[in-house]
Amino acid sequence: MHARGCPSLNKIRVSFPSLKDLRVRDHLSFLNFMISCKNQAQREVLELLCMVLLRIWFRRNCHSHNSAMISVDDIRPWAEVYIADFRKANSVMDGPLAVWEVAASVWKPNDVGLLKLNTDATLNEACRKVGTGAVIRDSSGAVLASCAHTIPAGFTPLVDEAMAVRNGLQFAKDSGHWPVLLRLMLKWW
Repeated sequence: MHARGCPSLNKIRVSFPSLKDLRVRDHLSFLNFMISCKNQAQREVLELLCMVLLRIWFRRNCHSHNSAMISVDDIRPWAEVYIADFRKANSVMDGPLAVWEVAASVWKPNDVGLLKLNTDATLNEACRKVGTGAVIRDSSGAVLASCAHTIPAGFTPLVDEAMAVRNGLQFAKDSGHWPVLLRLMLKWW
């Protein structure tokens, strides 16, 4: 793997003493490397390795896109904190931290011959981006087409949802899945 020949990533590789006992060849593909680790390493070690690899990938993308580089020395500590925070957030406590009222949202088929368009939007505050998505289904529920877009954040949630609808309608028209049935379920807070 690349970490064996890369001096900057060598610090990370040697910080995994539990991986030294793995029987892994030097020139395995990434997939075969991960399969070997999965079969031989403890779950906690594998989780940490996955988060470290994610952070290395993020560091590489920062370099590729001329963004500020994160230090190699920060990769493993970041992964350890991330896993600890994840475990803490998902641990069972004596009582619920919050009670959520979730409305049942079940896909319902439409009339035969009609296509149905479902859209949604979600905000990624850290990246200041909004993701929009659309799915077009036939009357049996089979997915015919889908798409996803990102747009800069800065609008209200209602505008984000409206942009998702606009993107979905444009996609349906451009992909030849037209006309479509669009059912909006807006919830006002």
